[in-house]
Amino acid sequence: MRDWIMRGAAVADIALPSFDEEAQYFGDETPRQTADRYLEAGVAEILVKNGGGDMLGRTPDGDWLDLPCGERLQPVDTTGAGDSFNGGYLSARLAGMDMAGAVARGHATAARVICHPGALIPHEALC
Repeated sequence: MRDWIMRGAAVADIALPSFDEEAQYFGDETPRQTADRYLEAGVAEILVKNGGGDMLGRTPDGDWLDLPCGERLQPVDTTGAGDSFNGGYLSARLAGMDMAGAVARGHATAARVICHPGALIPHEALC
């Protein structure tokens, strides 16, 4: 599994790994260790998510950013939180937002999803 993850990373422009999973499967001790592995694989933009904690980002320009996790909420259901964050983040980057703005958009999207039961919420709840 680790081999295939890194093969995928080798052809990716953006990676959004979760530190808790990387620590479990790769033995990473810090988010920076996770980011460095993806950087070595050739990924230009890396955002290491950190389970509700501050994130570590590396921009395509080579800048390192410590990014706050955002407001802590009491979730109804965390199903789909990671995917909804990723969707919000990627859509913001495609729209031209910088990394910090995209992180804020990802958090806002995930926050709406975790306030509803199940991974699929009514479309109007996202607007």
